[in-house]
Amino acid sequence: MKVLILSSNNGGGHNAVAQALQAHYEERGDICVIRDCLSFLSARASRLVSHTHSFVYRHTPRLFGAAYRMTEQRNNAFCENRRERRLMDKGRLALGIYIQQEGFEQVLCTHVFAAMMLTSAKREYDLSIKTAIIETDYTNTPGSAENDVEFHFIPDRSLIPELVQAGVDRSKIVVSGIPVRQEMFDPCDKKLAKTYQGIAPDLPHVLVMGGSMGCGPIPDIVTSLYLSLGENTIISVVCGENERLKKSLVEDFGHLKTIRILGYVQGMSSLYDSADLLLTKPGGITVTEAAVKGLPMVLIDSVSGCEAHNLQHFVTQGAAVACQNINNLGPLCALLLDTGALARMQRSLLEYASLRASEIIYATMKEDGRSASCLQEPETGI
Repeated sequence: MKVLILSSNNGGGHNAVAQALQAHYEERGDICVIRDCLSFLSARASRLVSHTHSFVYRHTPRLFGAAYRMTEQRNNAFCENRRERRLMDKGRLALGIYIQQEGFEQVLCTHVFAAMMLTSAKREYDLSIKTAIIETDYTNTPGSAENDVEFHFIPDRSLIPELVQAGVDRSKIVVSGIPVRQEMFDPCDKKLAKTYQGIAPDLPHVLVMGGSMGCGPIPDIVTSLYLSLGENTIISVVCGENERLKKSLVEDFGHLKTIRILGYVQGMSSLYDSADLLLTKPGGITVTEAAVKGLPMVLIDSVSGCEAHNLQHFVTQGAAVACQNINNLGPLCALLLDTGALARMQRSLLEYASLRASEIIYATMKEDGRSASCLQEPETGI
């Protein structure tokens, strides 16, 4: 089978989901290709959208959140003849030709832009292929219901009524969860993982992650944690590919034995396993990986937008607590580590370890669609 995954070059989460799905398909012998949907407009358009999105996300997060909320409130934001939809329609010809020339049998979309373009391409060329859109956050993305796809894969049962009300046939909706890398389902004993990370097994370990585009003022966050947790707790800060941030943190905190400044981490599964508490912004992939690992979270609503829904989802479940005041982060983490609250938070995450989103999506798309989805949909339902 030959499968195309259409992602979008604005934000790491869409690509991370695409890569998790690609690995699952390829392990089963299928050919699976990931393409940036914006590239079917032009390479320049892809760079421009990506740069604009990243700039606004990083430097004016309140504007980003306000724009997202406004889009949510406009029920017709992505309807026919709207500006956003007309822009995506410009890529339909190139996309349709590519699908036909390459002989793809399935097309999966990890972004609403991709689904919009695919819908137009299907109509233009009368394509007979299996199609789906996959939500990468714990919400129905604005415009997701306005597309002609065979399946809507969503992370949580609570999203079903909104899609049905928007006109999506219930039989097309599958509660799958959000796909994450297979390595996240390979657990390791916490003490052993700490030893592997060079951390004393009896010391608490707080992991700080900023996501692909930052998590607010990381130096202030680390300072707040260190002042409250002192010498009895290890603090690991993952900077990813942000070399400037890593250099700055090493200069400020590199002399402290309990603070570890990390760059890009290859073995994130082991690092998650070694942590007792995760402090991060609520990006869809990060919080799902932490949930699979049973790792309690302190979530910083630094951007809002779709991430506000992720935060609300896990706070409501009792698996996370939210904190907006950076000065309160240290005392809050100290309280969680000392009161036994972590055990209660872990229990609320138990079901995530058994929810294999990639398997559910693969089975639903590979086999007789709806019968496969009924068999795979979890009874406990997140």
